[in-house]
Amino acid sequence: MATEQNYDQLFTSYIVGGLKTSLIRVQGVAGPLAEDDRRQAWHMLSYALAVEDAWPHVRALLFPLTQKMIQAGHWQDWTPYLEQGLARSRAQQDLDAEAELSLHLAYLQQRLGHLTPADRHAGAAVTLFSRQKTRARLGAALNRHAEIKRSRREYAAAEQLVDAALTQLNNEDEADREERGHAYLIKGRIAFDQRLWAKAGRHFARGLELYEGTDNLRRTAICIQNLGRVRSMEKDYDGAAAAYERAIELLKTSNEIFDLAVVQMNLGIIYSLNQKPEAALAAYAQAEPVFRRLRDRAYLARLFNNQGMTMNELGQWEDAQTLLQASSELWLALDNLQGYLNAQESLGAAYLGNREFDRAVHTYQAALAMQAEQTERHCSRQTLENLARGLRRAQAESKAHA
Repeated sequence: MATEQNYDQLFTSYIVGGLKTSLIRVQGVAGPLAEDDRRQAWHMLSYALAVEDAWPHVRALLFPLTQKMIQAGHWQDWTPYLEQGLARSRAQQDLDAEAELSLHLAYLQQRLGHLTPADRHAGAAVTLFSRQKTRARLGAALNRHAEIKRSRREYAAAEQLVDAALTQLNNEDEADREERGHAYLIKGRIAFDQRLWAKAGRHFARGLELYEGTDNLRRTAICIQNLGRVRSMEKDYDGAAAAYERAIELLKTSNEIFDLAVVQMNLGIIYSLNQKPEAALAAYAQAEPVFRRLRDRAYLARLFNNQGMTMNELGQWEDAQTLLQASSELWLALDNLQGYLNAQESLGAAYLGNREFDRAVHTYQAALAMQAEQTERHCSRQTLENLARGLRRAQAESKAHA
């Protein structure tokens, strides 16, 4: 007669068999996972994460599957699986898995714009890898923590972390080459944020030099893209476009849909700067479905702002207003003052263009008042000057047409 224990053993056996099958399918595909295989893997994990004896097989599947899910952009939907995996790793006292899952969660939360939990997970990964004395993985965790600190505009902390990462990564060890490239990519981003174009360019070039000796097409393309951003800031728009086009070709080869969309958006910005608004809108249109599918609010906010600015160039004022209001709302939800004020500056210009002078005055005044109320967060001086200039013009136009 079957007992409850027999049923438990049968169920565990079924779960383990399903996990093994999913692992074979995941490891057997170089590119994106077929949708049926993804669903099956998620289905098995939804049960297996609650089965204590299945943990070794869950663990074996989680890590390669995570790479596929990140590449495909399943950031939000995949995060709960990693969170359950992290809880299970702690229950199993599996410190290696806990460290790796913390690092993966730090990346996903950063991508989703959830910087506080991202910071927490990255700090946990650094602590765990430090205890295990795994030098290369500690370097990777320090780099991720530095990326998150940069996203939070904590530049001094970011610099300290990335320098600490480089001390862990051996210049002579080819296995460390990619993470050293990542460190210089982060250094370039920090310098870029601080408008140190030449310094940023040197760091991006060093990162590219390191990545070109690896099979990491994604990071190679990201270094090239960032060099394009430097060219754009230096007003070398042809050089920027060439860099973006090269990055796009690499990203198409590596099936990186999110990074491809980012570069397409940046190429649209270059077209706009080169007075090619129709080409800009076409490039933005290629990026938009990806950002929408991934529910990436930060990049949607950037995209709507760029689209709205291009609509301003074309004199399509009402379409511009709709896009810029959407951008402003997203930046507010993300608590990003600089992004919000940038969108408000463009929105004021759309009201001016449409001869809605009083609305323009109100928009500029409210934006400047919001900045004046800040005690810790501040936007760029250029943005403040643009808002003040827009306000003076709007007030003059309002008075002239009273």
